[in-house]
Amino acid sequence: MVPTMELLPSRTVPLASELPPAALAEQLRFAIGGGPEAPFAGSVAAHGFIIRGMREFRSTFMPFARGEILSGGGGSLVRLRLRPAPIVLVFMGIWLSFLAAAGALIVAAHVWNPGRSLLWLIVPSGLAALTWLLAVSVFDAEARWAVRHLLERVPALRPETPLNGTPGAPAGGGTAAAAVRCERRN
Repeated sequence: MVPTMELLPSRTVPLASELPPAALAEQLRFAIGGGPEAPFAGSVAAHGFIIRGMREFRSTFMPFARGEILSGGGGSLVRLRLRPAPIVLVFMGIWLSFLAAAGALIVAAHVWNPGRSLLWLIVPSGLAALTWLLAVSVFDAEARWAVRHLLERVPALRPETPLNGTPGAPAGGGTAAAAVRCERRN
């Protein structure tokens, strides 16, 4: 497998449950889209779920989460994939396009008049780098927050790997901390 670099932040969190997939899906229905009292907006199917946001806390940066429920080891395994919300991606696309256009204008001005400095390219490229850094930082914080709240709302879920790293050992009280130690791609 060839490693690739992804430009957009995303995260995959492995979770597990002692419940079989059908029973876990039923518990998830109470937390996700199960009416106005459910903390998460989204939908649950037999082998997966989608979280579009939290009802009690409105954040544009709340990650879009897709969970896949698999049968395994006398219980269930859940692969939770988080990515930025579509509105954030649209805004970033428009903003970064504007910065690219500003950079293109600076280069065009230099081509037409070679006496003009290309030093001005620092401004749009610096703003683009700052935008990406802020997007990754906010996504990381919101993804940790979303995973922690999902684990609190669905007690049957736990991180797949316990805090001490020993497979099969009890996770103890730090389940939210262990859940955010996950595969992260930026």
